[in-house]
Amino acid sequence: MLLGDKIEQVIVAHDATVDADHRCPICLDTLRAPKITRCGHAYCWHCILTYLSLTENYWRRCPMCFDAVKKHDLRSVLIDRHRTIPSVGSSATFRYVHRGRGSWFPHLPAPQAAPSSTKNHHPQQKGGIPSVHGANAVFSRILESTPSYLESMIQSETEDLDALAAEAQSSGDDHALPVIQEALAYCEKRLAKLRGPSTAPDEPAPTTTAKATKKTSSPSEHEEEEAPYSFYQLDNGHAAILHPLCLRALTREFGSTHSFPHTITATVLEIEHMVVTDDVRRRFRYMAHLPSHCD
Repeated sequence: MLLGDKIEQVIVAHDATVDADHRCPICLDTLRAPKITRCGHAYCWHCILTYLSLTENYWRRCPMCFDAVKKHDLRSVLIDRHRTIPSVGSSATFRYVHRGRGSWFPHLPAPQAAPSSTKNHHPQQKGGIPSVHGANAVFSRILESTPSYLESMIQSETEDLDALAAEAQSSGDDHALPVIQEALAYCEKRLAKLRGPSTAPDEPAPTTTAKATKKTSSPSEHEEEEAPYSFYQLDNGHAAILHPLCLRALTREFGSTHSFPHTITATVLEIEHMVVTDDVRRRFRYMAHLPSHCD
């Protein structure tokens, strides 16, 4: 299970064709240097800091769900706007994916997972967490970060905060400046620690970028020897799996799963919605890595 202090960023999937754009529930504007709470609600960093500063306690109720919000629990959040959900009649591309028995991390077969260049190649050890730069990253809900990725993330937040500080100064909003300066100081502290001599640029950082919180377990030697689960998943990483009936048709066409094509692009004829439960995991074991209540 991932510890909270090991999570650096949460990636939130967003389909602009279905969902409205994410806005801060406090200022009702576009998210700026957003942070997410443990309960899963995203706010502008300076908005949530201002909200937390209006009490003498070290925590306050979430404005959305009334869970406890603490400053040290806030995490960076990335809104992924590339998770378009297919619709009936549209074209969809699926990738052939494997997942070892006892592992929570789907991966592409070796030829597909070959990196396009060696510059950003961060290999995944057998049974380990995929790298945020790897070809398998889009299919995993937990990713291992790197110092270069974290530095880019912090610099992006710093740019947002600098822009906010300039806007506050030009508009005479003196109340916003203290919390913005507090956030900027925190960014500077993190960058200084990240650029310290103890961490090499190309070494994986001891942190993770999470798409979901999920208990993980290492596969046993017996489980590693068994054939992995194989399935087709939407190429953008969305939890859309090719129907078992299609897999039976592919087996009849190609004779063996080893001969299955690595990529399939076709027109969507029908979509069956399913919510992941314990019963679904038992019936479709290749979907056991998906979180509970995933649609």
